[in-house]
Amino acid sequence: MIKQKQQGMALLMALVMMAIAVTLVAGIWYSSRLSLFRTQHLQEKLQAGHLRQGLLLWASDILEKDYTESEQSYDNNSDSWHQGIQGIIVEQAVLSGQLQGMNHLFNVNNLVINNVDSKVHEAYFRRLLTALNLDVTIADKIMDWIDWDNEPRP
Repeated sequence: MIKQKQQGMALLMALVMMAIAVTLVAGIWYSSRLSLFRTQHLQEKLQAGHLRQGLLLWASDILEKDYTESEQSYDNNSDSWHQGIQGIIVEQAVLSGQLQGMNHLFNVNNLVINNVDSKVHEAYFRRLLTALNLDVTIADKIMDWIDWDNEPRP
C-alpha cells in the first residue's frame, strides 16, 4: 500500500515539475517573441524615418529645380513638383507622395502683419467664417491671440 502511495506521489511530482517547466518555457518563449517584435518595430520605425527624410529631400530638390528652371513666374498644376511620385519600390517599402500647393488655404498669421492688423485679411477671414456658418466673433479672439501685446481686444 505504501509503495502505491509513493508511486502516486512520484507521478504527481513529475506532473508538477512538468507544469513548472512548461510554464517557464512558455514565459521565456513569450519574452523572446516580445523582444523580437520590439526590435522589428524599432527597425521599421527607423526605416520609415529614413524614407521620410528621403521624401523630404526629394521634395526640396524638385521645388528648387522648379524655381531655377521654370520660365513661369507662377505655379500651376502642370508643374513637375505637382505630379508626385507613384509606387517606387525601395527596399521593403513602396513610396508614393505628392506635393500640394497651399495658396488656396487661409493663413491666420496674416491677420496681423508686423504688429499691424491687416484689414484685407480680416475682412476675408470674416467672410470665410460667415460662409462656414461659424461665429464671426472668433476672428477677434484669433487676432488677439496673434497680436504682439497681452491686452485683450474688446
